[in-house]
Amino acid sequence: MSEHKRGAISKEKIAINARVAVVGGGIAGMAAAARLAYAGCRVVLFEANAELGGKLSERRSGEFRFDCGPSLFTLPETMEALFADCGKDLQNYMNYDRLDLITRYHYAHNAWVDAWVDQEKFSQELYDKFNEDPSKVLRYLKRVKWLYELAAPVFLERSIHRRSELWTVANLIKVFALPFIGAFQSLYRFNKSHFDKERTAQIFSRVATYNGSNPYQAPGTLALINHVEYGIGAYYPKGGMIAIRDALAALINDLGVEVRLNTKVDKFHVFHNRILGIKVKDEKIAFDRVVSALDIAYAKEYLFSRDLLEPKMRTKSLGMSAMVFQWGIKGNFPQLDLHNIFFSKKYRKEFDSMSRKQPYHDLTVYVYVSSKHRLDDAPAGHENWFVMVNLPCDQKQDWEKIHEFTRKSILQRLSSDLGCDIESLIVDENVMTPLHFEKATRTYAGALYGQHSNSIFSAFRRYPNKHPRIHGLYFCGGSVHPGGGIPICLHSANISTRWLLDGLRESRGRSRRNSKRSSGNGG
Repeated sequence: MSEHKRGAISKEKIAINARVAVVGGGIAGMAAAARLAYAGCRVVLFEANAELGGKLSERRSGEFRFDCGPSLFTLPETMEALFADCGKDLQNYMNYDRLDLITRYHYAHNAWVDAWVDQEKFSQELYDKFNEDPSKVLRYLKRVKWLYELAAPVFLERSIHRRSELWTVANLIKVFALPFIGAFQSLYRFNKSHFDKERTAQIFSRVATYNGSNPYQAPGTLALINHVEYGIGAYYPKGGMIAIRDALAALINDLGVEVRLNTKVDKFHVFHNRILGIKVKDEKIAFDRVVSALDIAYAKEYLFSRDLLEPKMRTKSLGMSAMVFQWGIKGNFPQLDLHNIFFSKKYRKEFDSMSRKQPYHDLTVYVYVSSKHRLDDAPAGHENWFVMVNLPCDQKQDWEKIHEFTRKSILQRLSSDLGCDIESLIVDENVMTPLHFEKATRTYAGALYGQHSNSIFSAFRRYPNKHPRIHGLYFCGGSVHPGGGIPICLHSANISTRWLLDGLRESRGRSRRNSKRSSGNGG
């Protein structure tokens, strides 16, 4: 049975009348609010900022428009399932195009490799540029497809902290497959064992950074992400990435969710290990259940009362952050596509440096140019560049100094590879550092992806979607199970709300049974 069918909500069958607070208006928060509202709950969504979307936001400057958060849209079926489960058709809210060219990988002397969604074409490209055996590429892509189909239903679509979902015969059988899915070796080592060429292994290892992890430490199981891109495909929403936020905002509006913007939740209101609601300033607001879509480390630090004895998140457990430069560029660069990667020459040393809390002098640079697909994102004769490098999360480094150093390194690299002085072409500029991410999105220490996945046990160490001791408190979002990224956050919202609704059904059933016993005794 598909996850869509498992997660589907029948409003008529549930008819639950409960008052639920959703804290945080990012992707997961809006998805959770939508599912709960359609189930019959009275939902109030609290967002501290003036807009919904969380990390998925935009910046406008003159005639330039920049996406500020996620830039890659995959697994659109997770959006389709959400809307279908809420009685809606996604096409009435947003549309998207499948990308033929997913990423362009740039090397010195204006050379590049195109990663096509057409697997035959991609394997031929790797042969033409690297002399990589095409049959090995195709065998690898079949292997990661098998890996995805094996692992995704367990680790992405269900709760691994809920016995009824984890401990099944099918899942126990999958345990015996662990040695064959790369669980006991690093992602890089898993990939290197499949290819002759170092650069090919490097391309397929980059996906570890999608959840803030180190490809030389993260388990090989993460190779399944390559099937998401090269098997299922990558997409671009019409209207830009912000169209995803706008579609979700319209959905919760249509479902009657009450949204309170510019409203910061200060504490979870808990008594005797039971959630009673939330605290906003000096006001206690009662709710039957609470779903937190906030960064879990931030929630632990600021929203949990001291008497809950929640261990704080250690920064060494957190994944990477980033530094982003949004540049309005005068000129057009045909050698750039929508998604571009400029690899560092010493990829491993880049990650070794991050473990020492400092940036490497030669960083891998990601350049996202949405005006390649959405022409009005930049004025005529210009492009909008979203330029990102991975950096450690905030551990009290000198970010002003790192900003200057990183900007200079990026400009030198891009100018050299693109054959012109990039700095002289910048007509609009904005920078986002880990400090910015922490302040703007309440992401603890600016760690964009929450806890890293640099261990075979990382999936089990992610915070569960239900508090283990506090009745009625649930969690979703990129920092809890199953992890970060738009489709994974949608899975997280589905898992947490399904758990919450099951709990409400059980409570209602107990109340009915107790009522019948009381009536019988009275008769």
